[in-house]
Amino acid sequence: MFSILNSLVTVSGTIIRNLFFSKTHEQYPLWLELNYMLLKDLCSRYDGDIVAPMTLLKKESYEAIIKRLKNDGIDVCYIYLDADEKTLRHRLIALGHEKPHSWCVQHISIYLEVQREDRFAIHIDTVGKTPEMISNEIIAAGMR
Repeated sequence: MFSILNSLVTVSGTIIRNLFFSKTHEQYPLWLELNYMLLKDLCSRYDGDIVAPMTLLKKESYEAIIKRLKNDGIDVCYIYLDADEKTLRHRLIALGHEKPHSWCVQHISIYLEVQREDRFAIHIDTVGKTPEMISNEIIAAGMR
């Protein structure tokens, strides 16, 4: 389930960035609606935890997806994986986003700013931690 959802979110964001290169995928209303509707539908059909990895840089995106799900009575654990610039660059290179003009690299400074200011999320420091350590913290945070 996770890899299918991750693929859908990633592909839709990438396609939108390629079509509307001057905008981010978060500025495309259908992307917001698609993610909200997909997550709401999955929650109604699946009795378990659903992990939807996505980076929301705009407050409006949080409201259009996360807040709406919460208002619908869906239990949402919104987690922000905190990292410093060096760690983010290292991870992006490992994912194949090493080109200076890639969307991810161009938005590191914005991501770091949002990371510091996001008061709605549970923050998990990921610097120097293995994926297993981080996933254990995510599971623990979801049980709060």
